[in-house]
Amino acid sequence: MDEPLSGEKEGEESVHPPSKRDIAHKMDIINIRIFFNFVIN
Repeated sequence: MDEPLSGEKEGEESVHPPSKRDIAHKMDIINIRIFFNFVIN
């Protein structure tokens, strides 16, 4: 009764490793937060 591949397409986006664009976007957010923390403090 178990079908481990039944939800493969649904969870595909969360399974594949993050793309370079996603990593760059996260780095931009981190850099912006550090920058604002530096300015505020």
